[in-house]
Amino acid sequence: MTPRRLRQIAWVVSTLALLGILLWAYRRFVLLHPDPTISWVRSGVTYELLNPKMLAGVLLAPWFVAVLSKSLADLPWQQRILSAILRVAFVVLVAFGLSRLARSATTEKVCTVYLVDVSDSVPDEALGDARDVIAKALAEKPRDATIRVISFAKRPRLVELGTGEDAAKALVIGRHAEVCITKKPCPPSTLGAGTNLQAALQLAYGLYPPGYLKRAVLLSDGVQTDGDVLAEANRAKDFGVRLFTIPYRRPVPGEVAVRELRMPDHVKVGETFEIHADVYSSRATKAHARLLQGEALNGLEGVRDLELKAGPNDVVFKSVVRIAGQVTYAFSLDQIADDKFEENNRYATTIDVPGRPSVLYIEGTPQHAGPLSQALTAQQLDVDVRPPAGFPAR
Repeated sequence: MTPRRLRQIAWVVSTLALLGILLWAYRRFVLLHPDPTISWVRSGVTYELLNPKMLAGVLLAPWFVAVLSKSLADLPWQQRILSAILRVAFVVLVAFGLSRLARSATTEKVCTVYLVDVSDSVPDEALGDARDVIAKALAEKPRDATIRVISFAKRPRLVELGTGEDAAKALVIGRHAEVCITKKPCPPSTLGAGTNLQAALQLAYGLYPPGYLKRAVLLSDGVQTDGDVLAEANRAKDFGVRLFTIPYRRPVPGEVAVRELRMPDHVKVGETFEIHADVYSSRATKAHARLLQGEALNGLEGVRDLELKAGPNDVVFKSVVRIAGQVTYAFSLDQIADDKFEENNRYATTIDVPGRPSVLYIEGTPQHAGPLSQALTAQQLDVDVRPPAGFPAR
């Protein structure tokens, strides 16, 4: 057997041996691995292959070794071996890239965003409690930790914090107010009339610096008027934000509000009907109610002293309209023992009352028209009695 033939046999055996070793290693460390990923730790850093099955690309390496013996290039054997090594290294790098090699490290740096509810439904004492919680966190936070504060009602706002040791003392948690640049007095603010917890969480996402653990602490009474905080809490989990809640423990402020004034869809002149006032009270209290019909008190029931229970209350007044046309009813409450906002203690609505049907009664003998005319009038009809000469031409 010639030396060339022996070299070819040795080359084939080496190639098959390399392929067998790679197949064994792929089966042992990839296919039979108990976890879907492969990880190892070196110098405190964790390396991980997220998709290790793509390492099957390394099995192509023996093919580059096998074709080396069949190459027609007139190159020295050293250069041929170097070419094969470079090709195999390229295949190995591609396989590691497809298997998604990742490196992770552990960090203890925490960024905490405090979300403070400052809506009108929150009592002043609760805002003081929230300030104490944040001031304590600022005073006790580690040197590498970061704290951000967002106050929110209808819209969220970022609260500017001081620096250094005086940050806790200078912290101010206030309600939202309109920015007024005119010389006239500013109108009452409506920014505190709502509570949007979802918008506050969405603003917090952009406040976390890279490399920090994300924490959010929500201080609220939990009464939302806009948005969906439950759906946003699930999104926060996907963003890596851990959410904590601190509920307000102070009792809600006393508040009475007229939410609606209801009456029948069709009202007839001279017919008695009921007017329902929907009154909400945050706690049991007393109030004095007035109902105006136009500019005067309602004729049947104009004033009443109410005993309101906590929650919704249905207050009923009886009324009657004597003259057809548009009639405005205004309901108001006063003399309330504990009420924070007076502007929601009034409600007005207008109804259109059609007039009575008219009947033209032509009677040849007018003195005989009395019985029928009286009967028609008793049926809420306006009767116009005329002789034959008074019959309209058209």
